[in-house]
Amino acid sequence: EAVALRYFAGRVLATDSTYALKKYGLDYPKLEALVATLDVPTRQAYVAGNVTSEQSAATFAALGALGVDFNTVPAEEKQGFAQKLSQGILGLVVEQEAEAAYAKA
Repeated sequence: EAVALRYFAGRVLATDSTYALKKYGLDYPKLEALVATLDVPTRQAYVAGNVTSEQSAATFAALGALGVDFNTVPAEEKQGFAQKLSQGILGLVVEQEAEAAYAKA
């Protein structure tokens, strides 16, 4: 039951993020591709809420390689974009961890 709740919570966070950032070109498959490029310490930093500036820069570079350029986001929307992106990464990592835990059970 706890694994299912973690999966659901992660899915909700990831889906809400991509819904909010859809206008910038971020959809669920791109979020999945982005998270796949992140190393384990960076993924865990998003879960813990302590992402370093280097990790953030690497995340935005990877996002740009997927066709979503943070530099095109209007200045007044950058903070909200970054928060929603962090939420999406957190959600997807939690979702994937729950899937892995369920597969082991």
